[in-house]
Amino acid sequence: MNTAITANEESTRQTLRARIIQIRGDKIDTKDSNVGISFYAYSASKNDEISNKMNKIVLFMVISVMSSSAIAVPMSFLTKNYEANSDKVTGGWLQAEAPGFIYGVCLDKPISAQQSIVVMCGDGDEENNSGADTGYFDIWYLDGDKPVAHSLMIQMAGRHGNSGQAHAFLVGKNTWAVVLESGYSIEGYSQEFNSYYVRSGKDIINVATLPSASDNTGNCDPADSENSIPGCRADDLKNKIQFIESDSDFFPMKITSKGEFQGKKVEKEFRVAFDSEKKVYPIPEELQIRY
Repeated sequence: MNTAITANEESTRQTLRARIIQIRGDKIDTKDSNVGISFYAYSASKNDEISNKMNKIVLFMVISVMSSSAIAVPMSFLTKNYEANSDKVTGGWLQAEAPGFIYGVCLDKPISAQQSIVVMCGDGDEENNSGADTGYFDIWYLDGDKPVAHSLMIQMAGRHGNSGQAHAFLVGKNTWAVVLESGYSIEGYSQEFNSYYVRSGKDIINVATLPSASDNTGNCDPADSENSIPGCRADDLKNKIQFIESDSDFFPMKITSKGEFQGKKVEKEFRVAFDSEKKVYPIPEELQIRY
């Protein structure tokens, strides 16, 4: 077998290496040694000849890292609810209801001596990583190795088969929330979203979803009138979400919105109380930007 590396192969390797370095590494959660790692990447043009190869390599990297972090999750839980991937190169876990997606542990958060929150992130294989494909989140609340509440196949805004990442923190005196993060970038528009889920009995409910960042400057740059949409107004807005500690079951949400929206400077703060009747944080309509 000829093992010599051609100039084209070396060029491809260098391009792949550069693309991998560009992955949003800043999104990797390192707050807890038990927390797995997941991330999403923005793919370049779908006409790029190496796009599929890059996506496959990135998928292998993600699943390998996530699988190595799954040690603390009870194996009895994993084997009962997922099937080990027979592809030893890719690794990870398979979910019967989501063929073509490979799962790994992206959150394992103990919340008491016996209870924990586990999130499994499912990313598309090489057949399920096109621009329109969105990955999945499975949220589990466990008592030991027994599920007490779960919600499967949650989709956010990820593209190219990517799911996103997950965190857990207190949003009330005794209330833990799972925060799912995902984003997309397409044709000059990009957004990132936070979605908050809590346990309600045997169910898991979504109590809030809002964009944490919105940007259309790829299509609307005042300094680049030639490539901008005529008459557009620029958005480059970020929302910082915090919770104000209190004695209530659900803390008030504080949203600090800064940047530019529709060409105007924005610097505004919102306080959002939990609506216990509707079981949601009613996010102000002006923050619900969609492209």
